[in-house]
Amino acid sequence: MTKEESNDILMGRLENIGLELWQILPENSVYRERRTVDPRIIPEDEMVYATIRMDEISDGKEVIFEQPTRGLSSRRAQSSESIPTGKTQADFEGAPSNVVFSKNRQEGLKQRRKLLK
Repeated sequence: MTKEESNDILMGRLENIGLELWQILPENSVYRERRTVDPRIIPEDEMVYATIRMDEISDGKEVIFEQPTRGLSSRRAQSSESIPTGKTQADFEGAPSNVVFSKNRQEGLKQRRKLLK
């Protein structure tokens, strides 16, 4: 499989769940910070990370979507598992049970624990 074919598959999988490529890049990535969506300009090691992250999401690993906040940047509340989306909860109606919608990761983990009880 070529790099382009692999990228096309990843982009299709992301589109199916409503995420953009930059959202699953490493947190310290300049391409994530710039919200880059073109896989051709992202280094291969970061694309490998994104593919692994997509596989984890597909395998049921918790994904916590953060609501956009006013005032302080939501980046302060982020941790390695949070994905800021700028979407509302209504955008995720019918989402898989491993998706938790919250204002931040800490609140999301509390909600997830309640669901598992």
